[in-house]
Amino acid sequence: MGTALNGRTRFLSDAELTAFFKVASRSKRDSFLFNAILFFGLRSREAAELKLSNFDFENLIITIRAVKNGLTRSYEEVPSELWHKLKMYLKVRKAHPKNPYLFPHRYLETAAMTAIGVQSLFKRICQKAGIKEHSVHDLRHSRGRQLALLNLSSNRIARHLRQKDSASANRYVDLANDREADEKIKQASQIF
Repeated sequence: MGTALNGRTRFLSDAELTAFFKVASRSKRDSFLFNAILFFGLRSREAAELKLSNFDFENLIITIRAVKNGLTRSYEEVPSELWHKLKMYLKVRKAHPKNPYLFPHRYLETAAMTAIGVQSLFKRICQKAGIKEHSVHDLRHSRGRQLALLNLSSNRIARHLRQKDSASANRYVDLANDREADEKIKQASQIF
């Protein structure tokens, strides 16, 4: 069901996202890694196991296979800024020409970074940014919430996040509805 606190889905606030990416942007790898996790709503293992072959530079398409249910989705509407971050990262990644993985293992020549490695890196960046009580999976929830705030349906959110059905994405629509309700309550209280 994801990371929850008191039964609520956890996500990073806009201020936390800004602070997090301010620190992550100090490294080309970290900047691309966590921007990709946020944009695609990647699970840590999905991010760790991305291969160079997942990226079609000619047609600007990225293909991702979900680890949880095996669904594969190709993304054509990828922001140019994300492609730019990828190209900047690839310039410093050249030290690993034999490794097929986008994020090479630190010591093993042809292995991927581990999911635990992604999580540890996230925690270190959070600590430097002064952010507490979050996991890397909360970036996935942050993306679901962002999509819901754009008034996308739970079906569309589920498709973007590579979820099997829309029931799992309903939590994000509920989060958006909570925000809308809070705004209406706030406006109503100003009347008195």
